[in-house]
Amino acid sequence: MFHAIGLGSSSFLEPDYLKLSVDCVQDIKNVICAGPELQLNGRQCEDLASKLDIFVEKMQNLVLNAEGSGLKSFRPALRNMYRVSEKAKLLVNDCSQEDWCRESMFQIQNEEAFREILREIGLCDEQAKDLGLPSTISPASGTNDLVLEDRCTLKERLQDMANSSTSSNKHKECLVRFMLRKLEVWSGGQRIENLDPSDPISLGSDSELQQGWENANLKIIDNGAHGTVLATKWHGIPCAKKVFQVTKSHIFQKEAAVLTCLNHPNIAKFFFCGTENQQCFIAMELMHMSLHKLIMERKGSPFATDVAINIILQIANGMCYLHSQKIAHRDLKSLNVVINKVSTTPHPGDKFQVKLVDFGLSKTKVEASRSNKVSIRNCGTTTYRAPEVFSKGNDPEKVVWFKADVYSFALICSAILSLKEPFEGVDRKTLIDKLHKGVRPPLPQGCPKELAALVEECWNAEPKLRPNFLAIRTRLEKLVYSSEI
Repeated sequence: MFHAIGLGSSSFLEPDYLKLSVDCVQDIKNVICAGPELQLNGRQCEDLASKLDIFVEKMQNLVLNAEGSGLKSFRPALRNMYRVSEKAKLLVNDCSQEDWCRESMFQIQNEEAFREILREIGLCDEQAKDLGLPSTISPASGTNDLVLEDRCTLKERLQDMANSSTSSNKHKECLVRFMLRKLEVWSGGQRIENLDPSDPISLGSDSELQQGWENANLKIIDNGAHGTVLATKWHGIPCAKKVFQVTKSHIFQKEAAVLTCLNHPNIAKFFFCGTENQQCFIAMELMHMSLHKLIMERKGSPFATDVAINIILQIANGMCYLHSQKIAHRDLKSLNVVINKVSTTPHPGDKFQVKLVDFGLSKTKVEASRSNKVSIRNCGTTTYRAPEVFSKGNDPEKVVWFKADVYSFALICSAILSLKEPFEGVDRKTLIDKLHKGVRPPLPQGCPKELAALVEECWNAEPKLRPNFLAIRTRLEKLVYSSEI
């Protein structure tokens, strides 16, 4: 599975990305052919497999027909092709779990995950043009029809199970009814502005939903200012349960409203929420750890450049989607980025699945006014706040929250690259003085100059000079799909 790549007088072993990609495609085909009746999102899985197969086969022919001396030029493209192939394989495997009813909690509204991978196939296709591969793939074509087909198929299967169930598995019966109600809510086009507080999907008034908790051996995984996050299970599904005190009910309602309406692979999946024992709670997918904890664990062992850029790009992806929904996060920091370690065969760095959490301070409908500005100051975590967010007495200037998010993103980048939280141990007054003097966390030596330049633009003292997340994502993708890393 490895082959030698010669560089001058030396050589090193590198994974055979072409063979790994071909194997991934074959594995995907085997999964689809072996048990289509087990699949969720079956039409989208087939579409993804078909387009990936076309691209990998074309790349294989291109490489096989190339002269040996020019093979080094293929390495970045082959590495990216395998990274995307591995992501596609993981997604199809998730959609093909035998316990499809339980897995549907994660896959029921997962079309953005397919679109993101198809978009990455398109980026690989663009990169391959420079190697002489003609572009013949339209990754995103027809996906909306496939999404509707898959949703209708799932609804029919759930209805059949609900009508014919003689199972004594109360957990599964509850999940079936719950999923049918979710599909009904989503078919009406759930939106933040028309969220119905009486809807049990949104605000959990159904007592049946409350009876599925496993309350033994609860583990506290975060104890923040607005709520305590517990690792638990709900009807057998591992989840993170965020509990709010009654005094924080307004934060709970905001976060629940935001999460209910979001759908992106880099945003934590929302299950449901409600009230119990005079407390409010939100149930969402359970991830392995926070980015903050990962950074603390890796002290003295920096991320490889491609791994660091991949983590940063996933955060930018999530923020790009969030801003496209006219939502500003307003508390972006390493503790509000969560990760899963992805176990796969050796590949070039896509080892972490990254998602954003904690939307209790988020600002919705940010573009309601032409200025895109709001007036609340001192929002968010002190060391990640943009300079303009700190209160200046009676200064009437308002904060552009989209731009403040970009600044916070830059500080997360510095933490990932340096494995140091920004401004650790600096008191608030000293921090404000430093920020207004232009002091920023140092970036490590060896940081790619294009990445360093981007981070420095993102934490510019002048908000209007900071790029937006669409531009940030584009520049990061250009770096990923280059030969520099």
